[in-house]
Amino acid sequence: MDFRLAVDSCCELPEEWCAGQEVVRVPLRMTLGEEEFLDDGNLNRRRFLRKMERYPGRPMSACPSPQAWLEAISPDKPTILLTLSSQLSGSYSSARIACELSSNPQTAAFDSKTASAGESLLALRILEIAGQCRKFETAVERIQRVLPMQRTFFLLETLDQLVKSGRIGRIAGKLAGALQVKPVLGSDGNGNIAQFGRARGSERGMGLLVERLIQAAGSARGRVVLSHCENPRAAAELAETLQRKGGFPEVRIAEMSGISSMYASRGGIVAALFGSSKQSGIRK
Repeated sequence: MDFRLAVDSCCELPEEWCAGQEVVRVPLRMTLGEEEFLDDGNLNRRRFLRKMERYPGRPMSACPSPQAWLEAISPDKPTILLTLSSQLSGSYSSARIACELSSNPQTAAFDSKTASAGESLLALRILEIAGQCRKFETAVERIQRVLPMQRTFFLLETLDQLVKSGRIGRIAGKLAGALQVKPVLGSDGNGNIAQFGRARGSERGMGLLVERLIQAAGSARGRVVLSHCENPRAAAELAETLQRKGGFPEVRIAEMSGISSMYASRGGIVAALFGSSKQSGIRK
């Protein structure tokens, strides 16, 4: 099937991962006070991070408008729209409105119920599924079946931005920083952030992240996608450990987009894979 995939900028999808495929990226926006940053290919992420780290207030973000999504829909090809979790952003709502407004009857919007590497993992699978299907309706059915299979976890060096955004409690964030406790966080299966354990220090935190990924995969050993914020060494070490200890045959690494970096902060790592059909009950 000849088709187009449109993703928002929370999806880290390097060009070499989708060579020969028609992929359109719809950017979110970040603001630091009066200064606005568009999360597109022209964003200087390092400059943005430096400014954010010095900014005393609360960084804000804005989802793409329905018009931005509408412009991403092909006028004559089946188009699949994939967004970050609707629990974290209004991107999915905008994408759905765009589908309703479009004159193209073969459009479908999907809530990934994840972000960053999790959205990237799903985008790669959607490219494979749509490429294998002759009919748009068949592709939509297969995508709907695979969405609940994704598992996303992340380990951050600091929880400051999640605290500022209200994603986690201020007291919990301060205690984690003061005691050097590294919680392994992730998607609860419905697109919300949940805790899946905690460890003292970065090294033990990374070990716990590996355990959670292997546990979530169950008997499956497929693709793993990693996204990092200015932390290529840790991402490479994690990839090597997952292949050696977990037996995962393919681990892909991408740099985080601007919007993912805004919440993960410098040093953050997000990891995603496909697991069992039911959300693993490993939260702590």
